[in-house]
Amino acid sequence: MDLAMRKHRFNSFKSDQTPVNRKIPDTRSEGCGELLYPHNLPIASVIIVFHNEALTVLLRTVYSVLDKTPPHLLKEIILVDDFSDDGELKTLDYEISKLIKTSHIRLPKRSGLIKARLFGAARATGEVMIFLDSHCECNSGWAEPLLYEVKKDRTTVPSPIIDVIMFDTFEYRQANPQVGAFDWSFTFYVAASGNKRT
Repeated sequence: MDLAMRKHRFNSFKSDQTPVNRKIPDTRSEGCGELLYPHNLPIASVIIVFHNEALTVLLRTVYSVLDKTPPHLLKEIILVDDFSDDGELKTLDYEISKLIKTSHIRLPKRSGLIKARLFGAARATGEVMIFLDSHCECNSGWAEPLLYEVKKDRTTVPSPIIDVIMFDTFEYRQANPQVGAFDWSFTFYVAASGNKRT
């Protein structure tokens, strides 16, 4: 386990023992699951950038997007590999070949997060783009509120609540609602919000 913790800064051994399509608890606030959204929301391209990510963690992210996003709202998932050199990822193309709407692009040299995201964005064909980390899990109803805010105002840049995955046990836990903002020096910070989760 020490080696697994040193390599990724989380227990990748435990991740490998956890199903990539596991069921997680619905952590939305009471009543959020009853909210109704228009059927004709913008269709999303989900872009996930990674570098030397643990294979099972990356696959769990992809499976959660496919499982928790209404099919008519998901155009594609684009995985952008920022020139990984970890042999653990050698089976990624095979794993992706079993999935729908999912493609994998490998950059020819290390470019960094922002350039890799821009590379994925240039290839996206959806009406909107959603950028996700390579080590998160989408929950029930995650996409609809984001897409609804964009439908109301195309200049909106919404961000989901990111629940917690414990680094040592991979237990999925509800996060507290937060509000993110930028100060005048364009530094991003998070401030606590109310209790409502949608």
